[in-house]
Amino acid sequence: MSMYITPQDELHVEYQGIALTCPHCQTLTHLTAVATPRFEDLSRRKPKHVGMVFRCDACAEPIFLKFVAKAYTALRVELAANYVEIERARENFPLTYLPEEAEGLFKEALSCYSAGCFTAFGAMSRRTAQSLFRELGERGKLEL
Repeated sequence: MSMYITPQDELHVEYQGIALTCPHCQTLTHLTAVATPRFEDLSRRKPKHVGMVFRCDACAEPIFLKFVAKAYTALRVELAANYVEIERARENFPLTYLPEEAEGLFKEALSCYSAGCFTAFGAMSRRTAQSLFRELGERGKLEL
C-alpha cells in the first residue's frame, strides 16, 4: 500500500485505505483522515515519524496513528504502510471460567497489552498463571 502527502496537503492512500478495529466502538471499520500535517512543515523539518488523526467511519471518534516517513521529495512525502496505533482496541476474552482473583489479574494484563505496555503485560500474565497454579494446587500444575 502506498501512502503519501502532496504539496496540496492531501493524503493519498492507494488500494482499500486504512481499516482497523476501533478502540472506541470495537468495530472493524475504515478510517477517514481528518488532520494531516502540512506538506511545507514536513518538508522543512523532515521528521522521522508523522502523526495523523483519523475518524472512525462507524462511531466518528478520533483515532491517532503514527507513520514512519520513508522519503521526502519535491512532489510528496512518502509514508510507510505500517503504522503504530496510539490507542489500541481492548482485547476481549470470555473470563467466566477463571477464578475471581485470576480474572482480575488477567483483565489488567489485557489492559497493559492494549496500552502497548508489553513488559507489564508479561508480568501480569505471569501473576495470572501463579494465581491459577495456587488455585489448582500441586496436582493441577501437572494437568496444565
